[in-house]
Amino acid sequence: MCWAYDEPQGFLVRAREWVAEGLAAGNWVWYVPGGSVEAVEGAHVVPPGAAYPGRFDPDHQVRVYREATERALAAGYSGLRVVAEATMLAKGQVDLFARYEHLVDRYMHRAPMTALCAYDRTVLAKRDVGRLACVHPETNDDVGFQLYAGDDLVLTGELDHTNHELFAAAVEHAHGVRVDVERLRFVDHRALLYLERRGRGGADLLHARQRERGRRAARQAARPAPGARRMRTGAAAGHQGYFHEAVVYDTDADLLAVAVPFVLDGIAAGEPTVVAFGERTAGLLREAAGTDGIDFLAGDAVYGRPAAVIRAYRRLLAGLVAGGATQIRLLGELPPEVFGRTWDWWARYEAAVNHAYDEFPLWSLCAYDARLAPRAVIDDVERTHPRLATTDGQHLDSGLFVDPVGYLRTPRAGADDPLQRRPPDAAWEDPSPAVARQVVRAVGDGQGLREERLDGLVIAVSEVVTNAQRHGRPPVGLRVWGGGGRVVVEVTDRGEGLDDPYAGLLPGGHQAIGGLGLWITYQSCDHVHATRTPAGFVVTLTVG
Repeated sequence: MCWAYDEPQGFLVRAREWVAEGLAAGNWVWYVPGGSVEAVEGAHVVPPGAAYPGRFDPDHQVRVYREATERALAAGYSGLRVVAEATMLAKGQVDLFARYEHLVDRYMHRAPMTALCAYDRTVLAKRDVGRLACVHPETNDDVGFQLYAGDDLVLTGELDHTNHELFAAAVEHAHGVRVDVERLRFVDHRALLYLERRGRGGADLLHARQRERGRRAARQAARPAPGARRMRTGAAAGHQGYFHEAVVYDTDADLLAVAVPFVLDGIAAGEPTVVAFGERTAGLLREAAGTDGIDFLAGDAVYGRPAAVIRAYRRLLAGLVAGGATQIRLLGELPPEVFGRTWDWWARYEAAVNHAYDEFPLWSLCAYDARLAPRAVIDDVERTHPRLATTDGQHLDSGLFVDPVGYLRTPRAGADDPLQRRPPDAAWEDPSPAVARQVVRAVGDGQGLREERLDGLVIAVSEVVTNAQRHGRPPVGLRVWGGGGRVVVEVTDRGEGLDDPYAGLLPGGHQAIGGLGLWITYQSCDHVHATRTPAGFVVTLTVG
């Protein structure tokens, strides 16, 4: 156990308890004094020079305690129990001492030895105390996480940007073993990526690396060889990259007039043909075109969250190209539920895919029912699709198309959730990520959300608060509403937000400026709206 103290008397109270517990258990109890701390009654006083002989060496010091434990057992004691005031020994060689703490902890995990290691906060820097405290199974110091010996190393607590540096130092001192993360309550993506890079995550992370190698191979296969030409058919003949088209219809017959030739021509050309429609329109197409050669996906299930849709479609497309496809046809229709309050992030999706799918020989036809889609939605469709298909067989350039980067950088007003029309259930200024997680969970616990959905929101809020603190301008504000089976969270700061137009929809190479965290956020919530205002940057997250 690590005991950090500001007053010697506070340490002595805990040390006496520790000694009394050891004596009651039949241990040989050592007290290794340091600084000005007085002796502890009932313990065998061992001078620091005897407990830590010669030039300090971590491996040698573990041998000293191993031999002392063996002597204790030989003398009839049940084990060795040590109280060590180690402040002056650790001062000036914290790296070396942290390495020793890992080694002796590993020894104590399998031997009848326990120790209370005391460090004076008035002598050691706060960071140095944290580096020593975090490698103990128990501590009274607020370090957020602990990394200590079990059968492998055990990692508990919470990892976020407030302790990344401390965590990296702790892992450095624990080389040669794997990390058991089962008892870790929270980990942000940066710490998870660090674990993977260090190769300490065990089989699951190893498998993740193998999957990534497979994805890289698929992406490589998707690229045409130098000088090779992809054969395209239909309206996309001769086009390179993504041929993004929309059809707006107001009768079922008009939909079928475009959709049936689209899929049948694809089948006749031997092209992979995928349909992601809702149950009703999929039934119409099955009746009109049959099912042979068509891969039907449940549209309501596919179109859940934009970032997840892009990720899934990119994986599908890479696999088809790796299998030899020279053109892929995709016929899709968003569920009408997205045309309301959450339309803003689906409009961003339609703009972003012009870039996200452009490395693939994809021809997609996005169908919109004018009987269900409001005029504002149709306006966005025309601005985000370069081409429009008509029911009489024409394929026209959209005169209203806006370059995706320009479209995505244009601020969009989001529709307020009705919950936001009343005072929030919780509000906080400049919360730490840990406090933000606690506040959101406290409000969300009473809303009847499935545990995994609330967990996703908690992760997302932690990422957004972290980004605001690292890349925005203070103060960072947090407001939380709960009601009607959902939770709404608003995070604000005085900065300008992320400059990346694809932030949240694509991971890209934007990890350094928070883009990867926002991408994770977009996959963890039912709706995310991010916008600049005269007062700063606002991110609103909703689950339920």
